[in-house]
Amino acid sequence: MKALKELTADIREKLPESESREIVLSDLMFIILVHLSGNNEVNIYKLTHEWTLSKPFLKDQSPELINFLHGLIKK
Repeated sequence: MKALKELTADIREKLPESESREIVLSDLMFIILVHLSGNNEVNIYKLTHEWTLSKPFLKDQSPELINFLHGLIKK
């Protein structure tokens, strides 16, 4: 999935310490809270209700969530 690859690359760019491991949801939360906190368009309700917390790896999330996050990070 192209969006997953691009989202993963964006996260790795912002979090260089993630280079040697799988991207997990806590990485994504860090990006959202630190790098996007000034963006009023971030819909935290949508984020927290779309992702599956029992699956900690980004690659295991739904395509809908991946596409939403990809669009959010690309802004």
